[in-house]
Amino acid sequence: MDIEKKLSSITKNVYTNTEIRIGYSYDASGVEFRPDFVVFAEDTNEVIEISKLVKEFKIPLYPRGAGSGFVGGAVPKNSGIVLSLEKMNKILEVDKKNKIVISEAGVITGILRKNLLKENLFYPPEPSSLDFCTIGGNVNTDAGGLRTVKYGTTRRYVAGLEVVFPGGIKEILGGKFSKETAGYSIKDLIIGSEGTLGIVTKIYLKLLIPPEKKIVAQVYFKSIGDSINFVNGLLLKTDNITACEYIGPEIVNLLINDKMIESQARDSSLLLIEVDGGQNEVERGKRLIEEELQGFDVINYTTGTEEDEIERIWIARKSVSPILFKLKPTKINEDVCLPRSELKNYINDVQEYAKNKEVLLCIFGHIADGNLHLNIMTDKNNLTEFARAKELVNYIFEKAIFLKGTLSGEHGIGLLKSGFMKKRYSDNMLEYFKSIKQVFDPDLIMNPGKIFYG
Repeated sequence: MDIEKKLSSITKNVYTNTEIRIGYSYDASGVEFRPDFVVFAEDTNEVIEISKLVKEFKIPLYPRGAGSGFVGGAVPKNSGIVLSLEKMNKILEVDKKNKIVISEAGVITGILRKNLLKENLFYPPEPSSLDFCTIGGNVNTDAGGLRTVKYGTTRRYVAGLEVVFPGGIKEILGGKFSKETAGYSIKDLIIGSEGTLGIVTKIYLKLLIPPEKKIVAQVYFKSIGDSINFVNGLLLKTDNITACEYIGPEIVNLLINDKMIESQARDSSLLLIEVDGGQNEVERGKRLIEEELQGFDVINYTTGTEEDEIERIWIARKSVSPILFKLKPTKINEDVCLPRSELKNYINDVQEYAKNKEVLLCIFGHIADGNLHLNIMTDKNNLTEFARAKELVNYIFEKAIFLKGTLSGEHGIGLLKSGFMKKRYSDNMLEYFKSIKQVFDPDLIMNPGKIFYG
């Protein structure tokens, strides 16, 4: 059985050399498993034929976008074939009448958004990795991002999918229509399934009209509790908050040191609050922010209204993750999602646990929708310290579940969180998940070892 020869009869983009295999052996999590083959599909027909081949010979297949995930979702745990969709990068159609764009899975999310804005159309989801993540990867993880509190996650905008199921079965789920109540929504089952059920090759996305104006407020609070109480109060006044980002004190200090922000409010908790819409909506949003702030003793409050000001503010926010490496050489990047009412207790509790374990924990995230990013800064070469860091990881998830939260708001489960699924779900529910998996993938060859097989 010469699998390389069979693959090469399907596509010219088959690689077995060590350099390419190493390059596609890991994602942003840093977890590494080396594949036997790396294949770059150029169209749906190639995906279909590859899918037939792997089913026939029971070869593990790992669909891959940009490899920007933090949970090992794209790594080839059981060797096999990494199937990269990055060459499937064409925007196929912009349908203005239906306000739908049809895109191949490998299109970079940021490029898609920029092209649509030229047509006065708006695709709202904006993950922090939008300059390099792919729209197919966003679908497979139901990606969120900075503006989820108003605009929702990727799922809200998926009108249809072209999916290749194991054995080369191609199906169109959904389409250009706006709603459907005919049968089970398999489309919604595929969204967020992390490549474990089928290969998403094309995406039909719903579009909006871009907002006319926006404003971003920067508010520095004396305590974490004040910042959370402010958010809870503000969201009782208005639903028109586009983004509301929390940045913890340790990170604020780093941003000040690097002159990424102008304030000198060291050891403060920073909120970045964006409001968009028409002129009246934005003015009302600003007024409501200022009204709510009257009940708090804030360190500093400023607003940005010009495009360059707003861009600088969000560049600083998107610098948060990489700047943390100034603290320690190893980062364990986790996310959880909780009811907003539990955020203050949760943050204080996990910080106290980290302090007692002598582990550095830096927290930021999408506080208005309860989605926190917890970054444990450590040194994997210091085995004692790294062991304490791993204990903190366990506590982060156990505490989130105890407070009626969940294991992830946007990173997904992948490989690294799969061992925690038995804490989040009952045995019965895990069996339901596995039964669904086996309906679509009875040979368990689609991205094996992920979500609930850890």
